[in-house]
Amino acid sequence: MQQQLAPPNSGNSLAWVPLAKFHLTLFYLGTTPVSLLVPLKAALTEAAGTCPAFPLGFGKLDCFPATGTPRVLFVEVLDPIGGLQQFYTQLCKALAQFDFHPDHDLFRPHVTIGRAGRRATTPRQRIMREWTAHAPEGLPESLMVEEAVFFRSLPERGAPVYQVLERLPLADPAPAIE
Repeated sequence: MQQQLAPPNSGNSLAWVPLAKFHLTLFYLGTTPVSLLVPLKAALTEAAGTCPAFPLGFGKLDCFPATGTPRVLFVEVLDPIGGLQQFYTQLCKALAQFDFHPDHDLFRPHVTIGRAGRRATTPRQRIMREWTAHAPEGLPESLMVEEAVFFRSLPERGAPVYQVLERLPLADPAPAIE
């Protein structure tokens, strides 16, 4: 999809997120004391185990911020049966015991695919808005979420490096009704 939007050498490319780094952030903890990592892992693992696996879909391209100068190009994530919302709610409950409280109004499930750097030109930023008129191609219709990953984001020159701290398996999905 990224090459369809801005083929190499088109002059309009952004800093594209590599496919291996695509992810959906459910909760950003910020700087967290190392002493909390073990109890956080346990609480998140327990919360994940209470939620059945669920499907996610993909919607349209969009930008952050919604108005003004765009900086982030993303694909919206769709929650057809409410499984993502249920999982998010359980994670928020688990994190509340450690005094982490999200701003639920800011939660907008998405996968970032590109960023305009701080030095991005006005034409490059304007084209991001134009791209949102196109339906993304090459995405799976849906995928089944069977686990989440608790990871640390380490700032590196150019792009963050993600270090897996714990894999959080979800419960098996309910059997289909026939």
